[in-house]
Amino acid sequence: MPYCGEQCLSGICYSSWKLTSEQPTELSNIGMATRLELDALPNDKLREMKLRELIEENGADVKVSLELPDGTQRTQLFKMGTLVSYLKAYIEKNFGYTIKNQVLHLNGHEMLDPLCLSDIPTIKESEINFIKVTTANE
Repeated sequence: MPYCGEQCLSGICYSSWKLTSEQPTELSNIGMATRLELDALPNDKLREMKLRELIEENGADVKVSLELPDGTQRTQLFKMGTLVSYLKAYIEKNFGYTIKNQVLHLNGHEMLDPLCLSDIPTIKESEINFIKVTTANE
């Protein structure tokens, strides 16, 4: 592939990864390492199969409304395959509450770090899921 001047790494051009109406929107959630892996596959059929596998592994979109300790609410889309520990990292990065002090609650029950959202039976894809964020010193 020719070098386009941007979005290129080691001679591999990623400008072709811009979303088109024919590409699934799930591509926007796939990281650079995965894109390299997909590029390395020998043909389009294999790339399409691998992409479908990745989409299935990550699951459907789920809307989460985070009630932060300061009383504000933020709503964000995550994948059902998202780890609770990733939610905590997201909260730390975007809102400044350190991971080690966070406790996440859904319907009054603590959400455990090693679980994915899909492991929690009360998480619903079709609804907004309200998660209360508290800090350990509350």
